[in-house]
This record gives sequence, structure tokens and C-alpha cells, in this order.
Amino acid sequence: AASGTERDMQTEAAITDETHPQKIAMIPKAMKAAAKLKKGVFAKLLMAVAEVGAAEVTKDGKFTRPGLCMLKARTKPATKALKMVTFGKEAIVKANPAKH
Repeated sequence: AASGTERDMQTEAAITDETHPQKIAMIPKAMKAAAKLKKGVFAKLLMAVAEVGAAEVTKDGKFTRPGLCMLKARTKPATKALKMVTFGKEAIVKANPAKH
């Protein structure tokens, strides 16, 4: 059986392998190797997908591409100003606007 350090090194090597892109700059390189096309083509394609995704998230609050990703916009409702009793003391809580 492999010791804990050998297993950790094997896992780390699997994570840093080029088939698992870690950075956005490595994704076109990995796609180039898989599809045998130029890296610039995939970089432009990713930027186009990012622009479409950003537009859909701002419009609908959700961007879904099956088998690729799903992005959801997080929203927080507004809070009203109120007086709250905590630990026997009365505290005034300020109102906060909604965050989109």
C-alpha cells in the first residue's frame, strides 16, 4: 500500500495534469490539443461564450449550457430598519438596500 505522502503526490500530479486545466489561459491550450485547431480560435470562442453568459445572467439571472456550466446570480433582499433587543440591550439596525 502507498503511504499518505505518495498518495498525496499522485493526487496532486493528477490535478496539475494538462487534461485538467487550472487557469483560464490553459483552457484554449487543452482544447487545442483535443480538437487540433488554433489556440486563438478557442480563446475567441470562450470570450464570446463569456459575453453571452454575462448578458443572460444580467437579463434572466441564470446562464445554463448543458454539459458545460450553470451560473446563477445571487440576490439579497432589502432589509428594513428596526430596533432589536440583544443581550438585554436595544440596538438599532440600519436599513440596507437589495443587492443584485
